[in-house]
Amino acid sequence: GNVISALGDPKLNRSHVPYRDSKLTRLLQDSLGGNSRTLMIACVSPADLHFGETLNTLKYANRAKNIRNKVVANVSLKDVELSRLKAQVQELQIELLNATQRSAHISVDDINDKETQLCLLHQENRRLRADLAASEQSLQQATQDALNFRVKYEQRAMLLSSDDPAPSEEGRTADSGSTADIGANPDVVQ
Repeated sequence: GNVISALGDPKLNRSHVPYRDSKLTRLLQDSLGGNSRTLMIACVSPADLHFGETLNTLKYANRAKNIRNKVVANVSLKDVELSRLKAQVQELQIELLNATQRSAHISVDDINDKETQLCLLHQENRRLRADLAASEQSLQQATQDALNFRVKYEQRAMLLSSDDPAPSEEGRTADSGSTADIGANPDVVQ
């Protein structure tokens, strides 16, 4: 009920949807609020015996019909670039065929120009693939660095929070004491 209410009511703030409150909503997370087209069927009974359950089902279905998902086609940038290059190669092949049909005397220079142009396109394709691979690798490295930084940050935060200053016998806190204890632990940020 909470997930359907959060997704279906535009007045509520959709910054947090409690998918993890129920196993069912956790399983249906992509279908309910994700990038999917979803059909929900409400089963009701005309019997008086099941009136309460039927009423609750109809209320639930009424809230569920207010959910609006924005479906977007999942297209990879690699696929778009690859299809563009394939179309360009196909256009060049058609152009080459048309040129051969128009004139029976194709000069060797024209063929060499087309082969050179095709070779340049293949080189550009290889260069773009290498750039894409390098970008993916640098993205993976940046993600790993960010995760490592986050882990170190959380470890130091836990270490600092576990070292709560407690009053000593003389009424001093650990912060006003000597710095010998801090220097002994290299993980503590000074």
